[in-house]
Amino acid sequence: MRFFGALVCMLAGACAATPPPEPQGRPSAVTSAAPTITAPPPKAPPPPRAPQGLLSISSEAPLFNAESLKLEQEALLALKQLPNADVLNASELATLDELAKQGKVRPDGPTCQLAPAVSDVFRAQFPAGQQVHLDLSCLGTDCQSRLLVYRAGQGPRVPSRPPEQRIFFSTMQGPQPELARLAKVEAPASVASWQESLTREGLTFASFMAVTGPSKARRGYGPLEVYSIDAFGAFSKPIKPTSFSRTSFAKCERDFGLALVDVDSAGKVASCEGDPCVCAGAASAKLSQGESPRRLILNVGPSAGGKAPKFGMMKASGTGPSGGLMPVTRAPRGRVSYAPPASPSNEVSSNLRRDLTRCLDVAQTEAREIPVTSTLDEDGKVQTVELGSHSFSPAEESCLKRELARVTFTCPDRAGALAVGSLSITPPKEKALPHTGAARTPEGP
Repeated sequence: MRFFGALVCMLAGACAATPPPEPQGRPSAVTSAAPTITAPPPKAPPPPRAPQGLLSISSEAPLFNAESLKLEQEALLALKQLPNADVLNASELATLDELAKQGKVRPDGPTCQLAPAVSDVFRAQFPAGQQVHLDLSCLGTDCQSRLLVYRAGQGPRVPSRPPEQRIFFSTMQGPQPELARLAKVEAPASVASWQESLTREGLTFASFMAVTGPSKARRGYGPLEVYSIDAFGAFSKPIKPTSFSRTSFAKCERDFGLALVDVDSAGKVASCEGDPCVCAGAASAKLSQGESPRRLILNVGPSAGGKAPKFGMMKASGTGPSGGLMPVTRAPRGRVSYAPPASPSNEVSSNLRRDLTRCLDVAQTEAREIPVTSTLDEDGKVQTVELGSHSFSPAEESCLKRELARVTFTCPDRAGALAVGSLSITPPKEKALPHTGAARTPEGP
């Protein structure tokens, strides 16, 4: 009967082939499509690190340099109150300083034509990082500690300096900070009081608004004298500038500056930091008795009167908190100078202004500013120089470009980077006759 049914199927063509039965005990083979394997999406690169770097400290407070340096650890702890705080520790800050000393902005980078500042290295390593400055300041006897936080890519230029010279006098020049933490110091003559101001709870970082105090500097060309004193601590009698004899400073450089004096309980000068000549003159002073700690900031400068020198600037004297330049009269003349690009807007720092008066007859031109675009290689050497719109003769233009090519820069972020500065032309106050069209022949190199 089974044979008859199979024959009918074959004749009719309507039966599908039936596979032979599997032997008993063997599983039947099941055919299925290969599984689809989906690769996981690639991991996004981690966001660039945006740490806070305490690069500089300035002091106009009754603190010796070594005491100011001790406040660094308290400042690092205070920075951890910032949102998304990622504070560089002392070891990481030391690594930045070592790179700057080597003349590099990156460990595997070239040696820069112009040695970079620590701030240049910080911005090259952490473009999104925030530079921080600790300012210890007093206005009279009203003192405060200020932690100033700058926007990413901004901040004052901070050169690499030995530890004993890391304290800058006065707040460093530069862009305005974005945030600040301000704390009043109750007992300025005490280091512990400054430490407490940085560790005090309940203080937060807020938007910063600059406040400038009145300047104490005054013009004069007479012998050096103490013209004002900021006193911190308990003194039984008022401390006056006349407490320090002018004759004690007769051999000192006639320059404006400061000296920090520590006074013991008997009224004698225990120690002094500032210009050595000023400290030697202050050592003989006899002051009133009182309970320590007691500190004095002596503001020194030339006394009224005296004859002004005809030309030049008086040389700054000493190390530590004293020093500076005293303006004097100068013969009026024109000037052609190059202002380098403001770091970090062009991501490089340049050397100081370059006098280019030799290339132009400034008496025969108008005051103006001309952009200068320099193309740099990877180590900050100038490859090409382009001047903005001008009316210089070919000889004048050639002289300017030759001089501008000698300006050196720190390493940019890449070869071919552009640094845009400006050429400033200032005619003399007593301008000469109108230009006749004849160009001045520039001097040779």
